[in-house]
Amino acid sequence: MLKILVINQHTANFGDDAAGVAMAIQLHQQFPDAELHFVYNWPWGKDQFLPIPYKQDKTFHHNEIIIQKTDLLDAIRYVSTKFLPILIKNRPQTTISAYVNLVKESDFVIVSPGGSNIGIYQDWICLFRVLVAVLEKKRPVFHLNSLGKSGNLVFDIITKFVLKRSQVFVREKEKP
Repeated sequence: MLKILVINQHTANFGDDAAGVAMAIQLHQQFPDAELHFVYNWPWGKDQFLPIPYKQDKTFHHNEIIIQKTDLLDAIRYVSTKFLPILIKNRPQTTISAYVNLVKESDFVIVSPGGSNIGIYQDWICLFRVLVAVLEKKRPVFHLNSLGKSGNLVFDIITKFVLKRSQVFVREKEKP
């Protein structure tokens, strides 16, 4: 069965919810047998999670995979092992490892419609999610996003790295 992972979906905002629901409807129309998995940008606690208002048998909203600042050490550990494989050790199950496993299991990774998270908002967690997809040999598809420079050299270098390895269909694009 086809498994589509939608990352960086925003919610609790009418515009982001509407864009996410419209995309989910389109994906299910084009791929009626596919499983659709959503991973959210959610800055508040997991206990307050509010998914987009879209329910369908093959749609899954992953509130257990909300990456937050407290996951920073695990994120650094994951990226380090990609560049220094000798560091690979048995790691406990964490939010980061659950996300990595979901990426690995997916056939397609789509970056949901959204604002300039990879740009002026300088959203490191959003960028990290896309970086994981690229490091796991997926080719993320940016779906109607806005992209641009952040003004942060490190952020912009990582952005260039992931964008070169992605399919980019955006509404606004300033060369990062």
